[in-house]
Amino acid sequence: MFYANLQVRGGLAVIKVSIMNSICCLYHGSTKTTRQAKELLRKPAKIITSRSDLADLFRGLKTVAVVGLSPKPERDSYRVARYLQQQGIAIIPIRPGQKEILGATAYPSLDDVPVPVDIVDVFRSSDKVLAHAHEALRLKPGAFWMQLNIENLEAADLLTAAGIDVVMNRCIKIEHARRFNRCSK
Repeated sequence: MFYANLQVRGGLAVIKVSIMNSICCLYHGSTKTTRQAKELLRKPAKIITSRSDLADLFRGLKTVAVVGLSPKPERDSYRVARYLQQQGIAIIPIRPGQKEILGATAYPSLDDVPVPVDIVDVFRSSDKVLAHAHEALRLKPGAFWMQLNIENLEAADLLTAAGIDVVMNRCIKIEHARRFNRCSK
């Protein structure tokens, strides 16, 4: 299989050539590594506000790390995580002092998560978000989601500059249920 893709980034021509799953990037006459080529061609990250962009986040969603997941069934974080599990999405609880929540192994921080994560969903106050954003930089999820009433523009700027999409002040359960026409109780 062979294909080529030409893009202009910052006034420079970037040509991506793929031959039998090998990627070579020609960048103004020099060859970059596969990782560098992918970084150059990666879509720019943004703060997501539109429903169509939210729907894109749910395509292929398999794993969500839930920061601040409570072991108490009456808490919103617990209900949201349980809903995600019921939809076939794996959850990774992030809660210091807990070994397991909702049958899933809990970790004290995002730095301790041993597997790739599609979305980091945060149930912490806005002033606590920045520390988790720094952890997310190392984990490199596709998106960082701040639940209802949680916004942190400094964290959003940091994450989007690193290529991680950000959602603020929205509930992942409500948006997922809206997208798939499911009751969000």
